[in-house]
Amino acid sequence: MRFHPRITDQIAHFAVALGLLSLFAQLGALGGALAGLGIGLVRELSEAGGSRIALAEIPPHFAKRDPWIDLAFWTLGGLTAAAAKPI
Repeated sequence: MRFHPRITDQIAHFAVALGLLSLFAQLGALGGALAGLGIGLVRELSEAGGSRIALAEIPPHFAKRDPWIDLAFWTLGGLTAAAAKPI
């Protein structure tokens, strides 16, 4: 088992998450909303296709109203978290 590719992969995940979430933190309420939306998109796409998502599975999933309502509340949750943070 080779660990080098896995280690570099995880370092990349960490670096991207750190960069994006740092950016979102600097954007205040907008950043919170975008972070909530991003988390919601990951969740909704996993509901559409499980662990491996085929592009063909995405449009039928988002043709329903439920995913859009879920995304709205994920976004609202992120916005509320950003607004509620101490100064």
